[in-house]
Amino acid sequence: MNELVKAFEFAPAARMIERDELAREFYAVALDLDEQPLFVADEATVYSVWFGEDEAALLAQCYRHHGVMLNREQLHWQLWQVLDYLQEHRQTLT
Repeated sequence: MNELVKAFEFAPAARMIERDELAREFYAVALDLDEQPLFVADEATVYSVWFGEDEAALLAQCYRHHGVMLNREQLHWQLWQVLDYLQEHRQTLT
């Protein structure tokens, strides 16, 4: 089994690992319990982890929880950038 793990290379995830707490908070707010990702690379966008159909509902959930309104364009940003944006703007609201 160890050889199999060594042979399988993941994409870089250093930025997402640094934001693990923020990512878990986002997943809890934005994703269904059965959609929680096991691995998220730095290149991932919201669409890489969210499989819903109602973008407006997702944006509203984020606003209710974070107090920050995202727009549809931001859902195409890399997820770590969205997490930073939410955190930065949340702090300016308090």
